[in-house]
Amino acid sequence: MGTFTTLPSKIAGLSLKELLGAYRDRLFKRYLPFWEKGGYDPENGGFMCYLHDDGRVENDQKDIWYQSRGIWVYAFLHNSIDKNPKWLEMARKTRDFMVKNMHRGDGTWLQAVNRAGKPAESIGQGNADDIYGAMFAAGGLIQLYKAAGNEEDLKLAKQSIFKSVELYENPNYTGVRLSGVNRTGLRSQGHSFMMAWILPQLLEFHKDSRIDELAREHLDHILNHFWNNDYGISNETMYHDYSRIPEHAATTSPGHTVETQWMAMSEALREKNRAAFDTLKDRARRTIELSWDYIFGGM
Repeated sequence: MGTFTTLPSKIAGLSLKELLGAYRDRLFKRYLPFWEKGGYDPENGGFMCYLHDDGRVENDQKDIWYQSRGIWVYAFLHNSIDKNPKWLEMARKTRDFMVKNMHRGDGTWLQAVNRAGKPAESIGQGNADDIYGAMFAAGGLIQLYKAAGNEEDLKLAKQSIFKSVELYENPNYTGVRLSGVNRTGLRSQGHSFMMAWILPQLLEFHKDSRIDELAREHLDHILNHFWNNDYGISNETMYHDYSRIPEHAATTSPGHTVETQWMAMSEALREKNRAAFDTLKDRARRTIELSWDYIFGGM
């Protein structure tokens, strides 16, 4: 794979300064106003996830994925881009709604509630048995703890992480399902990228040997288990012992794979592992080139 010896002067026809301006414009003039118009619930806190194109609410259900990711977005925005106290208040109010109405008390979370916080049957992503909701909750709480320093957020984040690990390591885990494969305890590349994305954020400011070990373990799974050298692709799902599912060995999920590689790159940087970083970078590039639509564009 080719590498840049110097930064290119332009990407997609734009200078780096122009790209930065374009992304700031999208963020502050389009994305954030859209969510404030209808997605955010200023009365109760939290985010409605199903909106019309003009921002009007189509369904007022609040999924755990989007409460958690909303907290992460606005806490990260406050931590890293713009110290406007409004962002922190939106994150904090959503956190209060989520913890009050969705936490079961043991590190697991309800999948969905209605606008007022009453349990609802989810019409969104994931299934009731997977760990995505708990891991997203941990990610949001970590960013909010970094911003506000509430020890309860750190405690809840770690409880959610360790409970997720407990569930995922159980051979009877049913959170990963694959059509035609009647087995429990399946492994998911998506679960490993959640670990590789969230745990380094916590380790930036909080020392915990078990968290550190988990982050390194899942970087190893991404590098050495999900990646299939026979085909030069990453398999999305494997058996519990990380052996390949024969009928799915030649299949991949390009979007998840690129996402996985860049998330794992952050963990490789934390570990100061340049070889792993370069490998992940090259695999992301191969996946994009492999799945790119050269006629119409896009993956």
